[in-house]
Amino acid sequence: MRRLLIVEDNEEYATGVSDAVSDLFAIDIRTSVHEAIQALQAKPYDVVLTDYMLQGSSGLELVSYLEALNPTPRIVMMTGFADKDMAIAALNSGVSHLLEKPFTVSRIREVLGVGDADKAPARSAVRFDALTNSVIWKGETLRLTPSEYLLLSYLTSHENAWISRDEIEKVLWKENPHVSRNILDTHIYNLRKKIPDLNTQLSVVRGKGFSLKSFE
Repeated sequence: MRRLLIVEDNEEYATGVSDAVSDLFAIDIRTSVHEAIQALQAKPYDVVLTDYMLQGSSGLELVSYLEALNPTPRIVMMTGFADKDMAIAALNSGVSHLLEKPFTVSRIREVLGVGDADKAPARSAVRFDALTNSVIWKGETLRLTPSEYLLLSYLTSHENAWISRDEIEKVLWKENPHVSRNILDTHIYNLRKKIPDLNTQLSVVRGKGFSLKSFE
């Protein structure tokens, strides 16, 4: 059975997550970065699920430690305070998926890989540069418009999940809710032209929304 390390200083929340996936993993729970590192030194884990805000530290500190391990476990981060800058920092540091609290049992099981237990999603192939609104894709720097940049970063932080059109429009234009719905379709079209892999990785289903598959 695969091993899962949950790093969460809210005991009730950690127990709830553990119960939701107890049939899929051998699970250990730790409440701080220090305790998590001690656990990782004692034995390897396949997946580390850490909260972003921990007592006295950030989950990103743990991610830096995890990235130095060989092999590196899959890293999933939970947060109740997600914003664009935080999401980009997490993805650039090595987090494979960002989970916004609160989430459902089905959501956590989906993200942790139910039905594909032997294949952990790879770290995202897209690297973000917030200073220039650009991404590094397969070694090539691509300049995006501010809206394209925000759209791609949001989709990437929710890989393998279905996101409704309304949700994306609120993220992009929360200060102007009356923007034409065709503008989102135009941004999707332009992103697919700039990053051709999105033609196969990004699914769009009317009435359901958008879903970006993890890049291998």
